[in-house]
Amino acid sequence: MKAVICKFRNKYEFEFTETDIDQDPQLKNSFNDKIPVLFINGRIFAKYRIDELKFNAKLKILQT
Repeated sequence: MKAVICKFRNKYEFEFTETDIDQDPQLKNSFNDKIPVLFINGRIFAKYRIDELKFNAKLKILQT
């Protein structure tokens, strides 16, 4: 998932923060078996892997 996110950083400007859920008991409890997970603007966008076409479309919408 991280490779796909990094690929799109060359095309779109956005902030990306990676969090180690093992350092936060609440996150570990919530997402332990659902990682990796990607949030966009506080909402879950993807779990496990990213659909590149949907990710591109979402980023394009957010850039306008």
